[in-house]
Amino acid sequence: VDGSGRLWPAGGEACDVAALREYTIHEQVVAPYRFAHSLETAIGALDPEVLVLLGPGAGLGGAIGQVLSCMRWRGIDSKAAFAQAQRSDRPALITLPPAGAAPAAEAAEERPLAINEQ
Repeated sequence: VDGSGRLWPAGGEACDVAALREYTIHEQVVAPYRFAHSLETAIGALDPEVLVLLGPGAGLGGAIGQVLSCMRWRGIDSKAAFAQAQRSDRPALITLPPAGAAPAAEAAEERPLAINEQ
C-alpha cells in the first residue's frame, strides 16, 4: 500500500509496473506519505490478525495505536484499550526491538503511548 492508499499487487501481470514506477520516481518523492491513510487501507483490504512493526524499535507504535483507535479496529477505541490489547496474549501490534534491547513485551511497559483519548 502506498502513501496515497493504493494497494499494489505483488508482481505478476496484476501489477501495473509502469504506474508503480511512476509512483516510485515521482509521487513518492514529491508528495507527503499519508501513513494513517495507508495503514487504514491495508487493514481494510487485508484484514490482518495482527500488525508487525519491523522497526527496529517501536517508533511508529503510538501512531499505529492512534490509527487503530480511530478505526475502532478489533474493539480498540482508546489509548487504554490499545494498552490493554498490547498486554494481552494476542497483542494488536508486535514490534521488533533494536539489537541488544529488551524484548518488546518488557520495553512496552516502559515507554509511554502517544494516543489521544477518544
